[in-house]
Amino acid sequence: MQYNINYIRKNLDLKKFIRNLNTISKWNYDSEGTSIIKSAIKACANNKNKDINLKGTTAGLKTIKRVNKIMIVVDVEALKSKEHMLDYQCFFPSEYLILEKNGEKKVWKPSIKLKKNSEKFYNDLEVLEINGKLLSKISNNFKLIYNINFLGEDKDLVVDTNTLYFSKFDKKYYYVWNHQSNSINQVIKVFDKPLDRNNFSNKIFDFKKSRGLRAFTDVYPEKFSEII
Repeated sequence: MQYNINYIRKNLDLKKFIRNLNTISKWNYDSEGTSIIKSAIKACANNKNKDINLKGTTAGLKTIKRVNKIMIVVDVEALKSKEHMLDYQCFFPSEYLILEKNGEKKVWKPSIKLKKNSEKFYNDLEVLEINGKLLSKISNNFKLIYNINFLGEDKDLVVDTNTLYFSKFDKKYYYVWNHQSNSINQVIKVFDKPLDRNNFSNKIFDFKKSRGLRAFTDVYPEKFSEII
């Protein structure tokens, strides 16, 4: 089984994904939030998904905590959840410690095949995020309207991507921000009405100003022609 964008396209529950975009993947200055791809993976945890590796799993959520950067599963039953399997064993496999109810400790380790698959998926994911094509690749529901790169968020002149998509499902426009250095790819704002390129550029500047960045001084478009 290949865990990639095609897998997500095939098994995505669009209604659940849209709900995730408007909740857990909505950017919040005070919280880390959930990336768009993580929300998409969660939306693949549904009863219509016939992935044989999910056989015997439930719809339950995982309960975990981190101690010294080591993930520890404190609810053993949560290991049976589809969300846990897809996230931590299929798409982003990571070693973690399991605490059994009897006090016994076990370690789950991903196979070399899973690790290689995850590395390829992550590399492909980065390209889609930077190009502003992630949502439209995940589902035909999303149409790419504008994708404008900005500079100034990072000293190393790494671009941050600002993308506007149209969603056919709810007839709304999604402003998505991708910040490479901090691995942020989330929804900044959802609009009910369409925006032209100039208005969208102003929304980008408004977002950056809200975080204390000065337009055309601290942050500026990579190509000035893109905001005209």
